[in-house]
Formats: sequence, structure tokens, C-alpha cells
Amino acid sequence: MIIDAAKLSQFESRYRATLINSLAGIKQAFLIGTKSSDGISNVAIFNSLIHIGANPPLWGFICRPDTVQRDTLRNILETKHYTINFIHQADVEKAHQTSAKFSSDTSEFEACGLTESYFDRSPAPSVAESPISIGMK
Repeated sequence: MIIDAAKLSQFESRYRATLINSLAGIKQAFLIGTKSSDGISNVAIFNSLIHIGANPPLWGFICRPDTVQRDTLRNILETKHYTINFIHQADVEKAHQTSAKFSSDTSEFEACGLTESYFDRSPAPSVAESPISIGMK
């Protein structure tokens, strides 16, 4: 079956989103931890982590355009630091809740029941419950 743009636009919106999201296959979800220049911690779920190279180690993620409030992106641009945190199976529901719309002065860590943890050389919070956390600069 061929699905062109006209046919795709006729699908119910959630069906269309699920179809498009599944075309790239299974993707690991991660939590990105940041802190604003005002000291407000932020954690948000992403599934767009990309590995660029191993020597030097280069990772990144893709963020939607900043046409609306994007605290994670704003915090990274302001502070140049963030953490990538694997999600423990027991925390999947809490991790998913980080995608809710929170005001910029609300810590998703606190609102979603996750615990902040810090590396010695990074101002960005990591997720204490995460089995693997990576500090990024």
C-alpha cells in the first residue's frame, strides 16, 4: 500500500502519530536533566538520542523547534550542561509524567517523584534512580 501526504492527512491524529513514530523502529527513552540559570531543576523524557562518535565520545539528542516553551533546550543553551539518564523499569510511569506541561518554575524532579543527584564537575542534575547517568557539556 502506498500512503501519500493526502492519504496520511486523512488518518485520525493519534493513529497518524503512532504510525509515523513507529516507522523508525524501537527507540530507547532517556531522561535529560538540566538546571536553569535561576537554579530550577528540570527533567524531561526524550527518545531522540544519537551516537555520533566514540573517539572523542560524542552523543546528542534532537529537540523539537523552540516555537513553544522548551525548558530543557533553554537550560542547555544557558548553562551548556545536561545529563543523559537511562530509565529504570520501575520508574517508567514517573519518567513518562515528565512530558506533562509544567511551568518553568516547577521542578519535574519534584513533581514526578524523581530524585536529583549531582556529579562533582557538573551543575546539571542527574536522576538518582537511573542505573546509568552521563554528564554532558
